[in-house]
Formats: sequence, structure tokens, C-alpha cells
Amino acid sequence: MVDHLASKSRIDAPRVVAIDKVASLFLYFLAASSIAEVCGFALSSLLAVGGISGLAVGLAAKEIVSNVFGGAILFMTRPFVIGERIKAGSFSGEVQDIGFLQTKLLGFDKVPVLVPNQAFINQPLFSSGDYQLLQGKGQAARGNISSQKPGHLLDREDN
Repeated sequence: MVDHLASKSRIDAPRVVAIDKVASLFLYFLAASSIAEVCGFALSSLLAVGGISGLAVGLAAKEIVSNVFGGAILFMTRPFVIGERIKAGSFSGEVQDIGFLQTKLLGFDKVPVLVPNQAFINQPLFSSGDYQLLQGKGQAARGNISSQKPGHLLDREDN
């Protein structure tokens, strides 16, 4: 069903998969709470304990939560796509995969790098989609990034 929806919709496939995962989690939670209610469990006290526990776990796992929100922002805004060359702070390379917690880059030295998604939210991001990097043209192609930024920052480092 997800493949059918992705092919018929104007929404790209990664967004459809992300929406499918969130909807599946919601439906599992709804089914579990319905079964618990039928079996006679008091869900109101369970939800109160769950709320307090969720707050404690959320504060303890703020890095994971910020990476998940960073991944959600990456899925919504799509500042880069798989196969594009990017530079964000000290991280640079070709995007191999965009996940909920981390993005996999293939560094210019052919070493894979796993970058937490919050790194793309907290610092400037330069992508090859924002520049015309062919034949030495370093002018901005899209309006997201200032044309004052040099395109050579993304050029492959040949040794």
C-alpha cells in the first residue's frame, strides 16, 4: 500500500515511508490501549504514571530527542537529498542515507561518517544543490544560501 501511495502521490517516497512509520506506531498504541481497556486495566492511572516517566526519560534522552526532531525537520524541509555533496561544520561528504537519528555521509576520503541530525540544525549547511559546481562555476543556484559563500568548499579534495 505504501508503494502504491508513493507512486500515485506528489509526495516523495521517503516522506511516505516516514508517515507510514508514524501512523503504524499510532495504530499500535491505539490497539494496545483498546485491548487494555477491554481487559479491565485502569488506563487513567497508567497514563499519569506514563506521563511522569516520559518526562524523566525525555530529560535523560534529550540528545536522542533532538536528533529525532532534527531528522523530522530534515524530512520536512529537504535541504539536501541522497547523492548530494554537503558541508555542515566539520562534516563534509556525499549523502548516502538520511535516517531519523543520523545521516550517513561518504567522506571525500571514501570513509563513511555517521552525523547526528541535530548537527544540520545547529550550524550553516552548504550543499552542492545550492551551487553550480560544474566547470568552476561557483555562483549560487538556489536562494537558500548566500552567493558570497565559495563553491570550492564542496569540491572534492584530490590527493
